[in-house]
Amino acid sequence: DFGPELVDDDIPAHVACSFHSDKAECRSDHGCHWDKDNWQCLTSDCVSKCDSTTCEADTANQCYFENNTCWEEPPCSTSDQTKCEADAERCEWVDLDGEEQCREIPCKHDNEMNCIADRESTCLWKSKTDECVEAQCVYENATDCTADDKCMVDDCEGQFLCAEKQNCEDFTTDLSCGTRDDCLWDVDECIIRECADYRQQRCCSQNPRCQWSTEHSPASCELTKCAAIT
Repeated sequence: DFGPELVDDDIPAHVACSFHSDKAECRSDHGCHWDKDNWQCLTSDCVSKCDSTTCEADTANQCYFENNTCWEEPPCSTSDQTKCEADAERCEWVDLDGEEQCREIPCKHDNEMNCIADRESTCLWKSKTDECVEAQCVYENATDCTADDKCMVDDCEGQFLCAEKQNCEDFTTDLSCGTRDDCLWDVDECIIRECADYRQQRCCSQNPRCQWSTEHSPASCELTKCAAIT
């Protein structure tokens, strides 16, 4: 496919996928697939399927058959909330700037290299659980930070950091409390672990009971080994 193929009015013209220079352009061509890990536009696996049966059986690639050709439906492109939420592995229904829409779940990577190299979102690799998540509270000023209910300003000797609120008290069971590394179940309540409320290395290091640990990603403030047994 070295030039445009005219299809019906509902399907954009298909050209050689290497001609597309960005994600939006690539996904507008239903004969192509956007490889977000390698940031390139590739020929979709769907177009190699020659009949409607094998085409529509490929739900992993969201193939559909039209005009005697198998095409790929771009992921999470539906405007129907029910359909969006039905594809919970890939999609989420969100309110972005006052407009509800379906979007791909950001930071869906299974290794650290692709996670931190993500060009579309600010992603964070959690080495304890081997998962890539979207970083929260990446604001660069206090106004934007405090406007987000999930975030708080951490001021360590004048060094600004917008940090995610810990809210350990919101967890009401031992099990739910244990999902957070910075929280600890204590008798009948979930509390912040000692040292975990230090969000920056400088202030962490000033407490003799605490140490800044880079053993896992992301780095965090933890009790020293000696303090942990006293």
